[in-house]
Amino acid sequence: MGSFLIYTSAVSRASGSWYDGDFDGNCMSGFGTLFSSDKLQFVQGTWRDNRLIDIQSCQFIDQGADKWTIYLRKQADGFLLTFDEDGFTARAQLCSRMPGVDFASSFRNIKLAFFRNLTITCVISDKLQLNRESALSQFKKALEHVIYDSINSVDFAFVLITLRKFLKQNSSQVILTELANNTSVPDNLRNAAANLLERENTLSNRRLELLKFSRDTMPSKLNVISTVHSVYADATKLHRQRLMDKCPSVLPKLIASISEVISDKIIYVSKADIEVFHHLASLTKEHCLLTFFESLHCGLFEKLDKIDSSCSPSDIMPLSTPVYGFLFKSFFEIISEISLQAENCSIETMLIQSDGKWKLLDEIRWNQDRKNSRRILLTRESLDCQYRFIFKLLRHFEPKNYFLGKKFNYDFKVMSVEEDPEDDSWVLKQFKKLRNRIIGKKNFTDMPEDRQVWLYILDHTIDKVLLKNKSDSKSYLELFKPLLEGHATFLSSCPTNSYESFRVVTHNILLFMIQTYPLFQDSEKLTDEDVVILEKQMKYISKVSTDMKSGASDSSDFRNLMEEYIRYWGLRHLITLDESDCPDHLVSLIKGVHKVLLQMVEIPLDKTVRVPSLVNYFRELNDFMED
Repeated sequence: MGSFLIYTSAVSRASGSWYDGDFDGNCMSGFGTLFSSDKLQFVQGTWRDNRLIDIQSCQFIDQGADKWTIYLRKQADGFLLTFDEDGFTARAQLCSRMPGVDFASSFRNIKLAFFRNLTITCVISDKLQLNRESALSQFKKALEHVIYDSINSVDFAFVLITLRKFLKQNSSQVILTELANNTSVPDNLRNAAANLLERENTLSNRRLELLKFSRDTMPSKLNVISTVHSVYADATKLHRQRLMDKCPSVLPKLIASISEVISDKIIYVSKADIEVFHHLASLTKEHCLLTFFESLHCGLFEKLDKIDSSCSPSDIMPLSTPVYGFLFKSFFEIISEISLQAENCSIETMLIQSDGKWKLLDEIRWNQDRKNSRRILLTRESLDCQYRFIFKLLRHFEPKNYFLGKKFNYDFKVMSVEEDPEDDSWVLKQFKKLRNRIIGKKNFTDMPEDRQVWLYILDHTIDKVLLKNKSDSKSYLELFKPLLEGHATFLSSCPTNSYESFRVVTHNILLFMIQTYPLFQDSEKLTDEDVVILEKQMKYISKVSTDMKSGASDSSDFRNLMEEYIRYWGLRHLITLDESDCPDHLVSLIKGVHKVLLQMVEIPLDKTVRVPSLVNYFRELNDFMED
């Protein structure tokens, strides 16, 4: 490299430095090493008249947060530089002249002046940089895992909102510190942020700013902001696409609405919200109902527009509730049944759009082409009652109006918490006793509303249809305690939100009570055998409800069983003998046959059999009785 034109006087004793090497008189000449007082730092090479004309190696200590050793050794036409032993290794060049380096001064000044004349030309290895890059990669993976693999839509939205706030910061270390200390952030992301922050701090403490890098070798700065921005943008894009993929093809305006929502708000829309519309679209392709569904999703996005994009997801999500789809399924089944029994009545006439609002038919005109028995009249009255009441529930739970914590304004009539012993009939008192014994006041009020809603339907229909005549037989309700008991237990203790099971059980209980009400209205006409059979039937129904909680039975089993029970009681009169119309010699014979038939009904109810088997048995028995 040629000689260094560095002139110095004799080593100053004041600096504490000392020289070990060749002298020419009082001057450093020949090969030698200039040491610091503690011998931890040195400059080694060939000297002439106190001038360093050829450097071989040098070592300095950087007194930063940690003591780092900087070592430089001549190699070929350049130098090999190590920082913290093998933590950082690079090739470097020294200027042929190093003006301002005073070898008589302190080693600190020598070090600073020395490195002003040194340039890094090639980084061979940098373990701290590699460790930080690895930690950054793990941080990005943790971030993507939390976002892309999150099952909980609220957690997903919360993380994205948190990241969005961080994008306003201009410091990677601030972002990492806040993430690491945020207890609401999932543990794996917090740990990854803390690890990356530690690696970055370690790298920063090494103080590579002492060194001068060429343009191509300048170490990269940590840029968490770009990582967060990239992941946030990709996550919102993917989330939007997943929502669009979930949309039913028969609702194209829903897809358009999702594509138009701004990124800051699309994160509030969950897969569960779209599944509500997917469920609705799977129920029917009726044009008027598809128009109704479109008005529902328009309402959802109108609500979304009014939401502040900084709102906590836990306060507003989900934007809809899955129970809506099951309530509508009940509503659809009811209007379909009504359209079969009413004059000039169809789905289009029973759900009407007027002045931008959806309304119901004011009055249902029932067909008069057959004898309207008490049973038929009660069934129609029940359909009308549920038609109007469930529509009120739909209005409350529709996405536009639905908010977490917003309760449906309903006061229980039959199962009221308030006691009024003076006005209550015996029937109402029995219902209240049943309610308190089975589900209790506290548990009843604590039951989630998407479960209570089925009790609303049950309570309202019983009150408006069955109990409006308070002179009805007081024994009627007592017969159905096991049935109501099992239903209340099922709703309150089912471990999962089995909405379809809740729905099917509720409507079949109502159907059973309404269809059999005329038969049991006067319990004095019931035989002892009838009471035993009914009790056993109710007990078996309770068992099926329990099995439904664990998944051992499904809702179709329950529905089929109830249908055959109802059918049996409708045929019960066929095994009742009017002795006045029967010859005396046949009375005992017919009674014997009837007794056998009743035993054929009762005995299987004591057997432990699968529900489908019992359903098939009763179907065959009912067919036999009907023939």
